[in-house]
Formats: sequence, C-alpha cells, structure tokens
Amino acid sequence: MFNIPFYLNIRQKVIAGLAIGMLAIGFIAGISYRYLSEIEVKQHFAEIADDLSNLILEIRRYEKNYFLYDSDEDLKENRNRQRIGCKDYPLSESARG
Repeated sequence: MFNIPFYLNIRQKVIAGLAIGMLAIGFIAGISYRYLSEIEVKQHFAEIADDLSNLILEIRRYEKNYFLYDSDEDLKENRNRQRIGCKDYPLSESARG
C-alpha cells in the first residue's frame, strides 16, 4: 500500500524508546493519581462515619447513666453532645424532608 521508508539511527531509536517509556509512566501515574483521589474521598467519608458513630455511642452512654443513676450532670452532658453532633454533622436538605 504505502511504502514509506522508515530508517532510524541508534540515537533516534534510543530517544524514541525513552519517549515511549516516559509516556507510559506518565499515563500510569495519571491513572494512579485518579484512584488515589477517589480513595482519599472514601477515607474522609469513613472518618466522618466513625466520628459520628463514636458520638452516638457517647450520647447513648450519657442517656443510660441518666436513666440508671438519675444524674442531672449526665443529662446536661447528653444534651451538650447532641448539640455538638447537630453542629458538626448537620443534616442535608434532602435528608430533612
């Protein structure tokens, strides 16, 4: 079909090989960076979920202590923790209804 002469000397072959290698490394680095960014977002979500879970457990503990020991201090701490939770983790508009 097309008979194009394609002659490269050794220097051009080495440069072409290095260029192809650099492009491959750049492509792999770009894909890895994208996956790393996705993992970072998921890790941030998991940290928030863990913090919220711990806060809920603390609220339940203070509530239990209030009911068992009738301690006003535990009731105040329970309400304080609830305020912290509402301030730090507000509901989105779609979750409110």
